[in-house]
Amino acid sequence: MNTAAGILFHDTRRRTLLVQPSYKPYWDIPGGIIEHGEAPKTAAAREVKEELGIVVRPGRLLVVDYLPQHRRRPEMLAFVFDGGHVDDTTIAVDNDEILSWQWCDGGRRADLLGHAPILFRRIHNALQAASTGGTLMLESGWPT
Repeated sequence: MNTAAGILFHDTRRRTLLVQPSYKPYWDIPGGIIEHGEAPKTAAAREVKEELGIVVRPGRLLVVDYLPQHRRRPEMLAFVFDGGHVDDTTIAVDNDEILSWQWCDGGRRADLLGHAPILFRRIHNALQAASTGGTLMLESGWPT
């Protein structure tokens, strides 16, 4: 089973940091595929360092999202950790991997993730978990 880990950075206005990867057609939170033998938190921190040049210690687990195999997409588990706040001035994008980034409120998240409804639901639920102090188990972005 494929596994991925990402970090949800948010601010007091409930905006989230989204990145525009060069290798897929939709925006996402910073993160990526977990390598063999790598812990999810370690992978999330490594990916953020590679993509944004930020050294971060991921916070608590917000969501685990199970995605069953669907057409060409393999079965997958996606972990999302709380990243808390990040200072814009510390972001140094790796332009080979990331084309752009921006802080997004709910409407802008919907615009950028309209072609990725599972990801939109995952981020929405991660924000809920961050605000309530809980951790959610998801299936295709929906709470179980």
